This record gives sequence, C-alpha cells and structure tokens, in this order.
Amino acid sequence: IGRSAGEETDSSAVEGSYYLSELEKEMMQKVRRHFKKMIVLLNVGGIIDMSYINEISPDSILYVWQGGMIGGLGVADVLLGNTNPSGKLADTIAQKIEYYPAGKNFGDHVRNYYCEDIYIGYRYFETFAKEEVLYPFGFGLSYTSFDISVVSASSDSEKISLDVNVKNTGSFAGKEVVQLYCEAPQGKLGKPARVLCGFEKTDELSPNEQQLIHIEVKLSDLASFDDIGATGNKSCFVLEEGKYNIYAGNDVRSAEYAYSFELEETIVTEKLSQALAPVLPFDRIVNRNGMISMESVPVTKPCEDKRRIEGLPAEIT
Repeated sequence: IGRSAGEETDSSAVEGSYYLSELEKEMMQKVRRHFKKMIVLLNVGGIIDMSYINEISPDSILYVWQGGMIGGLGVADVLLGNTNPSGKLADTIAQKIEYYPAGKNFGDHVRNYYCEDIYIGYRYFETFAKEEVLYPFGFGLSYTSFDISVVSASSDSEKISLDVNVKNTGSFAGKEVVQLYCEAPQGKLGKPARVLCGFEKTDELSPNEQQLIHIEVKLSDLASFDDIGATGNKSCFVLEEGKYNIYAGNDVRSAEYAYSFELEETIVTEKLSQALAPVLPFDRIVNRNGMISMESVPVTKPCEDKRRIEGLPAEIT
C-alpha cells in the first residue's frame, strides 16, 4: 500500500489517502482468501487508518515508510530474514482518526489552533485515553524477543543514571531499543502521564547474548515550561516539587516502574522571556488530576507593525 503524501502535501481523511480505497480493500480480501501467508507493506510518509487492515488479520504488517531509491533493497533484506527489523513507532496509532485531539483543528487554510498544547500524540493518549490506542508510541516487533531488566539506578542534583540489561531470549539475532519514560508530579502546571526522557539501541545480539546499557538523563530535560506564572516563575523551565517516577521498557505502554526520586522544592532550570505567544484567544487542554479540562491560553498584544498579516483580521494587525 503506497501513499505520496509527505513534504509536498498532507494526507486527508478520504479514501485513497488516510483511508484505504475500495480497490485496496478488495485486493487485501483476495490475498487473504487465497494465500496462507499475508504481509502488508505500508510504503507511506505517515500513518494511515489501520482498522480495516487489522480486520483482515494479516500475518505481519511492516511500515517501510518512504525509503527512497534503495529502500526496496532494505525491505527485501527484512522480508528474507537477512536483517532483523528493529524500528519503533514514532507515532501513536489510534483506533479512529476522530480520537486524535488535533483532528478537529487540522487542515484549516487560515490558521491552526494548537488546542492539544503539550498533550500531543502519546502524551495525550497515555494520560486521558489509553483504551483508544491500537499501537502505542515506541512499539515495534522483530523476529526475536528480548528481556529488559534494570540492574541499578541512581540520581544526583544534575542527572539520573540507569544500567539496563538486555538479553536476546529468542532464536534470531537482532537489536532492541531501551526506552525510558518519566512521570512527573502534576503540581500546579499539570503533566502528561508519560514523557520519553531517554533511549538507547543495543548492538546486534545473538540468541542468549546480553548487553548492559547505560543511560543518563539530565534533570533539566524533565522540566516543564511555565507560560502563565502558575509556579511564580513565568516564562521559566521548572522542576516542580514532588515525586518523579522513571519507567523502562521497549514502548510507552509496556515500560515498567524502574526508579523514583523526590524534590523537596521547585527548581528553576532556565529563565527565559515570552516570545511568539498567541495573539488570538482559544482554549487548550490542561490536566486536572487525570481529567481533561479546557482553559484559555495566555495571549499577548499583537505586533504594532502596520503590515497586514495574511489571513488575520485587520483589527489585530
């Protein structure tokens, strides 16, 4: 299944773009009916609707993205078993396009309101709608299996350090990606349930071979931006006081608790100044104890430059 959407044009919620065409559905039905093995290759620049593909129940699905003129050779190596796929999803694949919070604002020719705010992709689904996910962020299978276990973990005033052992428990050589996620205290700002904070890919491991992976995460990378001064530190990156939990695994959904540390006071990691804040009011998603709430974004006075900004009302130019 191929799509040309990419740098030149976005996909749209129509058949032959985000959705499968009727011809593609018929082709898949025929292949599934007449062949014992069925592999679906998705030669696409972004995710497409997976609901019908799952109904057909292929033996395997491979997102090959758009690999360019030699991409086909790489795909052939994977299909023939010459190399083991070890890629991970950089998107969350939801059951329906309507489940994405950005969907209702997508495709406007004049402007785009980022109502989802920081709750983009997996940050939204893992916080508010885990049951709406078909394939989670970071997910990816291979021809083998791995056991991931945290050997040691520690933290100081600047960083978190984890040693993670990865063992190939299957029958084929392959690589695995260790992923770390942080659950920060909700505090005054509200936070996603999970945020990717570190990752590392192993070397190619033979069956029963194992590797110790060392991953460090700067505490400053866990900070949140306070754009309204809720913590008393407007336009600053802050680490709010409270307990921080770290999870380790091979995707956001399977990552298990690994370590925690606690800050007794809120720490400012970087002081900045406001720039490019919205000039038109709209509501954005905020997290209130795991429940969605909508609050107005902070707006700023529009630029006093008299040149008209295309698509914006004259009164704000």
